[in-house]
Amino acid sequence: ASDAPAATAAAAARRRGTMAAYDDKVAWHPPLVVAPPPTGAPPPLKELFGRGEALLAKLENLTAAPDDADKCVDALDEAARRIDALALFPARAEVDDVATADLRYALVQAYRARALGRCKTEGGPAGRLGLVERTRAARADFLRLAARLGCLKEPDAGIKRLLGLGEDDDGDDERANEVGPAEIRKRAMARHEARKAADALFEDARAAFDRASSAPAEERDELERDVVVAELGAAAAAAANDLASDDKELEMLRMMARRAGGAPARAPPPRKPRAGDEGWLLDQPSDGKGLRVLKIAPNERGEIATTRERVRAGVFQPGHRLPTMSLEEFADLEVADAMQRSAAQKAAAEHKPSIAEDTRRRDELERDGDDDDTARFDAARDRTEAWADWLEEHPRGSGNKGKSQL
Repeated sequence: ASDAPAATAAAAARRRGTMAAYDDKVAWHPPLVVAPPPTGAPPPLKELFGRGEALLAKLENLTAAPDDADKCVDALDEAARRIDALALFPARAEVDDVATADLRYALVQAYRARALGRCKTEGGPAGRLGLVERTRAARADFLRLAARLGCLKEPDAGIKRLLGLGEDDDGDDERANEVGPAEIRKRAMARHEARKAADALFEDARAAFDRASSAPAEERDELERDVVVAELGAAAAAAANDLASDDKELEMLRMMARRAGGAPARAPPPRKPRAGDEGWLLDQPSDGKGLRVLKIAPNERGEIATTRERVRAGVFQPGHRLPTMSLEEFADLEVADAMQRSAAQKAAAEHKPSIAEDTRRRDELERDGDDDDTARFDAARDRTEAWADWLEEHPRGSGNKGKSQL
Protein backbone atom coordinates (compact mmCIF):
# COMPACT_ATOMS: atom_id res chain seq x y z
CA ALA A 1 0.00 0.00 0.00
CA SER A 2 2.96 2.37 0.71
CA ASP A 3 4.25 1.92 -2.87
CA ALA A 4 0.97 3.06 -4.50
CA PRO A 5 1.59 6.86 -4.30
CA ALA A 6 5.10 6.41 -5.65
CA ALA A 7 3.87 4.29 -8.56
CA THR A 8 1.17 6.87 -9.36
CA ALA A 9 3.72 9.70 -9.33
CA ALA A 10 6.08 7.71 -11.54
CA ALA A 11 3.34 7.03 -14.07
CA ALA A 12 2.38 10.73 -14.14
CA ALA A 13 6.03 11.65 -14.64
CA ARG A 14 6.36 9.21 -17.52
CA ARG A 15 3.30 10.67 -19.20
CA ARG A 16 4.60 14.24 -18.94
CA GLY A 17 7.90 13.17 -20.45
CA THR A 18 10.00 14.58 -17.62
CA MET A 19 13.05 13.00 -16.05
CA ALA A 20 11.87 10.90 -13.11
CA ALA A 21 13.32 7.94 -11.23
CA TYR A 22 11.06 4.96 -10.74
CA ASP A 23 11.28 1.23 -10.21
CA ASP A 24 14.72 1.14 -8.63
CA LYS A 25 16.43 4.10 -10.36
CA VAL A 26 15.16 3.44 -13.91
CA ALA A 27 14.79 6.92 -15.47
CA TRP A 28 12.36 7.90 -18.19
CA HIS A 29 13.80 9.87 -21.09
CA PRO A 30 13.49 13.70 -20.97
CA PRO A 31 11.76 15.86 -23.58
CA LEU A 32 13.70 15.67 -26.82
CA VAL A 33 14.13 19.42 -27.38
CA VAL A 34 15.63 21.21 -24.38
CA ALA A 35 18.00 23.69 -26.00
CA PRO A 36 18.88 24.66 -29.59
CA PRO A 37 21.32 22.15 -31.11
CA PRO A 38 24.88 23.32 -31.69
CA THR A 39 25.97 24.40 -35.15
CA GLY A 40 26.58 21.43 -37.43
CA ALA A 41 24.70 18.97 -35.18
CA PRO A 42 21.89 16.85 -36.68
CA PRO A 43 18.41 18.30 -36.16
CA PRO A 44 16.46 16.97 -33.18
CA LEU A 45 13.62 14.50 -33.56
CA LYS A 46 10.95 17.11 -32.89
CA GLU A 47 12.26 19.30 -35.71
CA LEU A 48 12.44 16.36 -38.14
CA PHE A 49 8.90 15.30 -37.29
CA GLY A 50 7.55 18.84 -37.61
CA ARG A 51 9.32 19.34 -40.94
CA GLY A 52 7.91 16.11 -42.36
CA GLU A 53 4.41 16.89 -41.08
CA ALA A 54 4.47 20.38 -42.63
CA LEU A 55 5.71 19.10 -45.99
CA LEU A 56 3.06 16.36 -45.99
CA ALA A 57 0.34 18.96 -45.40
CA LYS A 58 1.61 20.95 -48.39
CA LEU A 59 1.66 17.80 -50.54
CA GLU A 60 -1.91 16.87 -49.66
CA ASN A 61 -3.10 20.47 -50.14
CA LEU A 62 -1.46 20.55 -53.63
CA THR A 63 0.72 23.55 -52.71
CA ALA A 64 4.08 21.75 -52.59
CA ALA A 65 7.13 22.26 -54.76
CA PRO A 66 8.23 19.45 -57.13
CA ASP A 67 10.92 18.18 -54.75
CA ASP A 68 8.92 18.49 -51.52
CA ALA A 69 7.82 14.84 -51.65
CA ASP A 70 11.45 13.60 -51.59
CA LYS A 71 12.32 16.08 -48.82
CA CYS A 72 9.37 14.90 -46.77
CA VAL A 73 10.34 11.24 -47.15
CA ASP A 74 13.99 12.01 -46.24
CA ALA A 75 12.96 13.88 -43.08
CA LEU A 76 10.60 11.11 -41.99
CA ASP A 77 13.20 8.41 -42.76
CA GLU A 78 15.68 10.17 -40.49
CA ALA A 79 12.98 10.56 -37.82
CA ALA A 80 12.22 6.82 -38.02
CA ARG A 81 15.91 5.96 -37.56
CA ARG A 82 16.11 8.31 -34.58
CA ILE A 83 13.02 6.71 -33.00
CA ASP A 84 14.56 3.25 -33.37
CA ALA A 85 17.83 4.47 -31.84
CA LEU A 86 16.01 5.99 -28.85
CA ALA A 87 13.74 2.91 -28.45
CA LEU A 88 10.68 5.08 -27.83
CA PHE A 89 8.33 2.16 -28.50
CA PRO A 90 9.76 -1.05 -27.00
CA ALA A 91 8.38 -4.42 -28.00
CA ARG A 92 6.24 -4.88 -24.87
CA ALA A 93 5.25 -1.22 -24.44
CA GLU A 94 1.60 -0.26 -24.29
CA VAL A 95 0.04 3.11 -24.88
CA ASP A 96 0.07 3.93 -21.15
CA ASP A 97 3.84 3.32 -21.02
CA VAL A 98 4.65 6.05 -23.55
CA ALA A 99 4.92 9.72 -22.66
CA THR A 100 2.38 12.08 -24.20
CA ALA A 101 5.18 14.15 -25.75
CA ASP A 102 6.50 11.03 -27.53
CA LEU A 103 3.20 9.39 -28.46
CA ARG A 104 2.67 11.34 -31.69
CA TYR A 105 5.99 10.04 -33.03
CA ALA A 106 4.16 6.76 -33.66
CA LEU A 107 2.64 8.55 -36.69
CA VAL A 108 6.01 8.70 -38.49
CA GLN A 109 5.47 5.49 -40.47
CA ALA A 110 1.91 6.52 -41.39
CA TYR A 111 3.23 9.87 -42.64
CA ARG A 112 5.99 8.08 -44.57
CA ALA A 113 3.44 5.92 -46.37
CA ARG A 114 1.34 8.94 -47.31
CA ALA A 115 4.41 10.87 -48.51
CA LEU A 116 5.70 7.93 -50.55
CA GLY A 117 2.36 7.77 -52.31
CA ARG A 118 3.02 11.32 -53.59
CA CYS A 119 6.47 10.54 -55.01
CA LYS A 120 7.06 10.22 -58.74
CA THR A 121 8.80 7.20 -60.25
CA GLU A 122 10.48 6.25 -63.48
CA GLY A 123 10.68 2.93 -65.27
CA GLY A 124 6.99 2.25 -65.83
CA PRO A 125 5.19 -0.47 -63.84
CA ALA A 126 8.47 -1.84 -62.41
CA GLY A 127 9.34 1.52 -60.85
CA ARG A 128 5.84 1.96 -59.51
CA LEU A 129 5.95 -1.57 -58.08
CA GLY A 130 8.98 -0.76 -55.94
CA LEU A 131 7.39 2.46 -54.66
CA VAL A 132 4.11 0.77 -53.73
CA GLU A 133 6.01 -2.00 -51.93
CA ARG A 134 7.82 0.63 -49.83
CA THR A 135 4.52 2.39 -49.15
CA ARG A 136 2.86 -0.85 -48.12
CA ALA A 137 5.75 -1.80 -45.82
CA ALA A 138 5.64 1.58 -44.05
CA ARG A 139 1.87 1.40 -43.63
CA ALA A 140 2.06 -2.17 -42.31
CA ASP A 141 4.77 -1.16 -39.79
CA PHE A 142 2.54 1.63 -38.50
CA LEU A 143 -0.46 -0.69 -38.20
CA ARG A 144 1.56 -3.28 -36.28
CA LEU A 145 2.72 -0.55 -33.89
CA ALA A 146 -0.84 0.76 -33.53
CA ALA A 147 -2.13 -2.76 -32.84
CA ARG A 148 0.58 -3.30 -30.22
CA LEU A 149 -0.28 0.00 -28.53
CA GLY A 150 -3.98 -0.82 -28.64
CA CYS A 151 -4.97 2.00 -31.03
CA LEU A 152 -6.16 -0.29 -33.86
CA LYS A 153 -9.68 -1.20 -32.81
CA GLU A 154 -10.82 -4.73 -33.75
CA PRO A 155 -9.10 -5.32 -37.12
CA ASP A 156 -11.00 -7.69 -39.40
CA ALA A 157 -9.68 -11.02 -40.63
CA GLY A 158 -8.43 -9.47 -43.87
CA ILE A 159 -6.28 -6.86 -42.11
CA LYS A 160 -4.97 -9.48 -39.68
CA ARG A 161 -3.95 -11.65 -42.61
CA LEU A 162 -2.29 -8.73 -44.42
CA LEU A 163 -0.34 -7.84 -41.28
CA GLY A 164 0.56 -11.44 -40.48
CA LEU A 165 -1.44 -11.33 -37.22
CA GLY A 166 -3.90 -14.10 -38.11
CA GLU A 167 -3.85 -17.30 -36.12
CA ASP A 168 -4.32 -19.56 -39.17
CA ASP A 169 -2.30 -17.53 -41.67
CA ASP A 170 -0.58 -19.70 -44.26
CA GLY A 171 1.46 -17.69 -46.74
CA ASP A 172 2.18 -20.72 -48.97
CA ASP A 173 -1.46 -21.50 -49.65
CA GLU A 174 -3.03 -18.50 -51.35
CA ARG A 175 -6.30 -20.29 -52.05
CA ALA A 176 -6.92 -20.72 -48.33
CA ASN A 177 -7.05 -16.92 -48.00
CA GLU A 178 -9.41 -16.30 -50.93
CA VAL A 179 -12.82 -14.88 -50.09
CA GLY A 180 -15.85 -14.14 -52.21
CA PRO A 181 -17.01 -10.74 -53.47
CA ALA A 182 -19.70 -10.50 -50.79
CA GLU A 183 -17.14 -10.95 -48.00
CA ILE A 184 -14.77 -8.46 -49.64
CA ARG A 185 -17.54 -5.86 -49.80
CA LYS A 186 -18.56 -6.61 -46.21
CA ARG A 187 -15.00 -6.05 -44.99
CA ALA A 188 -14.67 -2.85 -47.02
CA MET A 189 -17.89 -1.48 -45.52
CA ALA A 190 -16.75 -2.44 -42.02
CA ARG A 191 -13.42 -0.62 -42.53
CA HIS A 192 -15.29 2.42 -43.81
CA GLU A 193 -17.58 2.48 -40.77
CA ALA A 194 -14.60 2.03 -38.43
CA ARG A 195 -12.83 4.94 -40.10
CA LYS A 196 -15.86 7.20 -39.71
CA ALA A 197 -16.21 6.24 -36.05
CA ALA A 198 -12.51 6.89 -35.38
CA ASP A 199 -12.68 10.30 -37.09
CA ALA A 200 -15.73 11.23 -35.02
CA LEU A 201 -13.95 10.17 -31.82
CA PHE A 202 -10.94 12.28 -32.77
CA GLU A 203 -13.12 15.34 -33.40
CA ASP A 204 -14.92 14.85 -30.07
CA ALA A 205 -11.59 14.62 -28.22
CA ARG A 206 -10.32 17.81 -29.85
CA ALA A 207 -13.56 19.63 -29.04
CA ALA A 208 -13.34 18.52 -25.39
CA PHE A 209 -9.74 19.75 -25.20
CA ASP A 210 -10.68 23.14 -26.71
CA ARG A 211 -13.54 23.56 -24.24
CA ALA A 212 -11.22 22.93 -21.26
CA SER A 213 -9.09 26.04 -21.81
CA SER A 214 -9.56 27.17 -18.20
CA ALA A 215 -9.28 23.70 -16.62
CA PRO A 216 -6.42 22.71 -14.28
CA ALA A 217 -3.12 21.67 -15.83
CA GLU A 218 -3.48 17.99 -14.89
CA GLU A 219 -6.93 17.78 -16.46
CA ARG A 220 -5.70 19.45 -19.65
CA ASP A 221 -2.77 17.00 -19.77
CA GLU A 222 -5.19 14.08 -19.66
CA LEU A 223 -7.40 15.65 -22.33
CA GLU A 224 -4.36 16.31 -24.51
CA ARG A 225 -3.36 12.68 -24.19
CA ASP A 226 -6.87 11.61 -25.18
CA VAL A 227 -6.56 13.75 -28.32
CA VAL A 228 -3.25 12.10 -29.28
CA VAL A 229 -4.62 8.58 -28.67
CA ALA A 230 -7.73 9.39 -30.72
CA GLU A 231 -5.53 10.78 -33.50
CA LEU A 232 -3.56 7.52 -33.56
CA GLY A 233 -6.83 5.58 -33.76
CA ALA A 234 -8.06 7.68 -36.69
CA ALA A 235 -4.74 7.30 -38.50
CA ALA A 236 -4.80 3.52 -37.90
CA ALA A 237 -8.34 3.21 -39.29
CA ALA A 238 -7.34 5.20 -42.41
CA ALA A 239 -4.16 3.12 -42.85
CA ALA A 240 -6.12 -0.13 -42.56
CA ASN A 241 -8.43 1.09 -45.32
CA ASP A 242 -5.47 2.09 -47.53
CA LEU A 243 -3.56 -1.15 -46.92
CA ALA A 244 -6.15 -3.20 -48.80
CA SER A 245 -5.88 -0.76 -51.73
CA ASP A 246 -2.09 -1.14 -51.71
CA ASP A 247 -2.39 -4.93 -51.99
CA LYS A 248 -4.79 -4.64 -54.93
CA GLU A 249 -2.43 -2.29 -56.74
CA LEU A 250 0.54 -4.54 -55.99
CA GLU A 251 -1.29 -7.51 -57.49
CA MET A 252 -1.90 -5.61 -60.73
CA LEU A 253 1.65 -4.24 -60.92
CA ARG A 254 3.19 -7.68 -60.34
CA MET A 255 1.04 -9.13 -63.09
CA MET A 256 2.16 -6.34 -65.44
CA ALA A 257 5.79 -6.94 -64.49
CA ARG A 258 5.43 -10.68 -65.18
CA ARG A 259 3.95 -9.98 -68.60
CA ALA A 260 6.83 -7.60 -69.37
CA GLY A 261 9.38 -10.22 -68.30
CA GLY A 262 10.32 -8.39 -65.16
CA ALA A 263 11.95 -5.53 -67.08
CA PRO A 264 10.69 -1.94 -67.21
CA ALA A 265 8.81 -0.95 -70.32
CA ARG A 266 11.07 0.46 -73.03
CA ALA A 267 10.11 3.33 -75.27
CA PRO A 268 9.89 2.47 -79.00
CA PRO A 269 12.77 3.71 -81.18
CA PRO A 270 12.09 7.04 -82.89
CA ARG A 271 10.97 6.90 -86.50
CA LYS A 272 12.05 9.17 -89.31
CA PRO A 273 9.15 11.40 -90.30
CA ARG A 274 7.92 11.11 -93.87
CA ALA A 275 6.07 13.69 -95.87
CA GLY A 276 2.54 13.31 -97.14
CA ASP A 277 -0.54 11.64 -95.78
CA GLU A 278 1.22 8.41 -94.81
CA GLY A 279 3.68 10.29 -92.62
CA TRP A 280 0.89 12.37 -91.12
CA LEU A 281 -1.04 9.20 -90.27
CA LEU A 282 1.72 6.87 -89.06
CA ASP A 283 5.00 8.53 -88.25
CA GLN A 284 4.15 11.72 -86.41
CA PRO A 285 4.16 11.42 -82.60
CA SER A 286 0.88 11.85 -80.78
CA ASP A 287 0.16 15.38 -79.60
CA GLY A 288 -2.59 14.36 -77.17
CA LYS A 289 -5.41 15.90 -79.23
CA GLY A 290 -6.90 12.61 -80.41
CA LEU A 291 -6.32 9.90 -83.00
CA ARG A 292 -5.38 11.11 -86.50
CA VAL A 293 -7.14 9.33 -89.34
CA LEU A 294 -7.05 9.65 -93.11
CA LYS A 295 -10.50 9.43 -94.70
CA ILE A 296 -10.96 8.56 -98.40
CA ALA A 297 -14.57 8.97 -99.56
CA PRO A 298 -16.57 10.62 -102.35
CA ASN A 299 -17.39 14.26 -101.83
CA GLU A 300 -20.58 16.15 -102.72
CA ARG A 301 -19.64 16.24 -106.44
CA GLY A 302 -19.00 12.49 -106.55
CA GLU A 303 -15.22 12.82 -106.69
CA ILE A 304 -12.87 10.74 -104.54
CA ALA A 305 -11.44 13.07 -101.91
CA THR A 306 -8.89 12.55 -99.19
CA THR A 307 -9.50 14.37 -95.92
CA ARG A 308 -7.66 14.47 -92.64
CA GLU A 309 -9.81 14.11 -89.53
CA ARG A 310 -9.28 13.70 -85.85
CA VAL A 311 -11.04 11.18 -83.65
CA ARG A 312 -11.22 12.59 -80.20
CA ALA A 313 -9.72 10.57 -77.39
CA GLY A 314 -13.08 10.34 -75.64
CA VAL A 315 -14.80 8.51 -78.49
CA PHE A 316 -13.59 5.05 -77.53
CA GLN A 317 -15.38 4.15 -74.31
CA PRO A 318 -15.94 0.78 -72.62
CA GLY A 319 -19.09 -1.14 -73.47
CA HIS A 320 -20.36 -0.95 -69.90
CA ARG A 321 -21.26 2.01 -67.75
CA LEU A 322 -18.46 3.15 -65.48
CA PRO A 323 -19.19 3.62 -61.77
CA THR A 324 -20.18 7.13 -60.80
CA MET A 325 -19.37 6.86 -57.10
CA SER A 326 -17.34 4.83 -54.65
CA LEU A 327 -18.68 2.24 -52.19
CA GLU A 328 -18.24 4.75 -49.36
CA GLU A 329 -20.33 7.39 -51.13
CA PHE A 330 -23.00 4.81 -52.00
CA ALA A 331 -23.14 3.66 -48.37
CA ASP A 332 -23.63 7.25 -47.19
CA LEU A 333 -26.51 7.70 -49.66
CA GLU A 334 -28.13 4.42 -48.57
CA VAL A 335 -27.92 5.39 -44.89
CA ALA A 336 -29.38 8.83 -45.58
CA ASP A 337 -32.20 7.31 -47.66
CA ALA A 338 -33.00 4.77 -44.92
CA MET A 339 -33.15 7.52 -42.29
CA GLN A 340 -35.42 9.59 -44.55
CA ARG A 341 -37.77 6.65 -45.10
CA SER A 342 -37.88 5.94 -41.37
CA ALA A 343 -38.73 9.56 -40.61
CA ALA A 344 -41.47 9.57 -43.28
CA GLN A 345 -43.01 6.36 -41.90
CA LYS A 346 -42.95 7.75 -38.37
CA ALA A 347 -44.61 10.99 -39.51
CA ALA A 348 -47.25 9.04 -41.46
CA ALA A 349 -48.03 6.89 -38.42
CA GLU A 350 -48.45 9.97 -36.23
CA HIS A 351 -50.60 11.83 -38.79
CA LYS A 352 -54.39 11.49 -38.34
CA PRO A 353 -56.28 12.00 -41.62
CA SER A 354 -59.10 14.47 -41.91
CA ILE A 355 -62.71 13.36 -42.33
CA ALA A 356 -62.49 13.92 -46.10
CA GLU A 357 -59.27 11.89 -46.33
CA ASP A 358 -60.42 9.08 -44.02
CA THR A 359 -61.59 6.03 -46.04
CA ARG A 360 -62.10 3.63 -43.13
CA ARG A 361 -65.39 1.75 -42.69
CA ARG A 362 -67.44 1.77 -39.51
CA ASP A 363 -66.04 -1.55 -38.32
CA GLU A 364 -62.51 -0.24 -38.87
CA LEU A 365 -63.34 2.89 -36.88
CA GLU A 366 -64.59 0.71 -34.04
CA ARG A 367 -61.40 -1.38 -34.25
CA ASP A 368 -59.19 1.73 -34.08
CA GLY A 369 -61.20 3.25 -31.22
CA ASP A 370 -62.54 6.20 -33.25
CA ASP A 371 -66.22 5.21 -33.09
CA ASP A 372 -66.90 8.00 -30.58
CA ASP A 373 -66.11 10.58 -33.31
CA THR A 374 -69.67 11.26 -34.50
CA ALA A 375 -68.76 13.23 -37.62
CA ARG A 376 -66.23 10.64 -38.77
CA PHE A 377 -68.67 7.79 -38.02
CA ASP A 378 -71.49 9.53 -39.98
CA ALA A 379 -69.15 10.08 -42.96
CA ALA A 380 -68.25 6.38 -42.98
CA ARG A 381 -71.95 5.47 -42.88
CA ASP A 382 -72.71 7.82 -45.80
CA ARG A 383 -69.92 6.23 -47.85
CA THR A 384 -71.26 2.76 -47.12
CA GLU A 385 -74.84 3.73 -48.08
CA ALA A 386 -73.65 5.45 -51.28
CA TRP A 387 -71.74 2.33 -52.28
CA ALA A 388 -74.79 0.15 -51.58
CA ASP A 389 -76.97 2.44 -53.74
CA TRP A 390 -74.47 2.25 -56.59
CA LEU A 391 -74.40 -1.55 -56.44
CA GLU A 392 -78.19 -1.63 -56.50
CA GLU A 393 -78.33 0.58 -59.61
CA HIS A 394 -75.58 -1.38 -61.37
CA PRO A 395 -76.19 -5.11 -60.90
CA ARG A 396 -73.36 -7.51 -61.52
CA GLY A 397 -72.81 -8.18 -65.23
CA SER A 398 -75.08 -5.40 -66.46
CA GLY A 399 -72.39 -3.95 -68.71
CA ASN A 400 -71.52 -7.20 -70.49
CA LYS A 401 -72.77 -7.85 -74.04
CA GLY A 402 -74.40 -11.10 -75.12
CA LYS A 403 -72.79 -13.54 -77.51
CA SER A 404 -75.21 -12.64 -80.29
CA GLN A 405 -73.99 -9.04 -80.25
CA LEU A 406 -70.31 -9.83 -80.59
